Amino acid sequence: MVDDGEPPHMCATREVGEELGLRVRSGRLLVVDWVPPMGDRQRPIMNFIFDGGNVTDPSRIRLQTDELDAAQFWPWEQAATQLPHATAARIPAARTARKNQQTIFLPGEHADT
Repeated sequence: MVDDGEPPHMCATREVGEELGLRVRSGRLLVVDWVPPMGDRQRPIMNFIFDGGNVTDPSRIRLQTDELDAAQFWPWEQAATQLPHATAARIPAARTARKNQQTIFLPGEHADT
């Protein structure tokens, strides 16, 4: 979640640092994912996926164990199968956006309602 007054790209950089111990720079905006209200959450939310580059040395990852139990790398095709249905569409969208150098908007049809 963004801190008060924090732009999304800076939040992404901060969160990766806090949760994975990696220093990255948020690159291009790849995906904007609008998620409609669901369950107890009465308002829609927007998720921003930025290109954080490649992790060339996975041994540098230091998990923030208060929030994360593990980290894993998967091939693109398998990665989407590891996420809940409501977020899985972000993986192929990010891959396409990165390849085509064009931001993709996901308008919420993929979300569980």
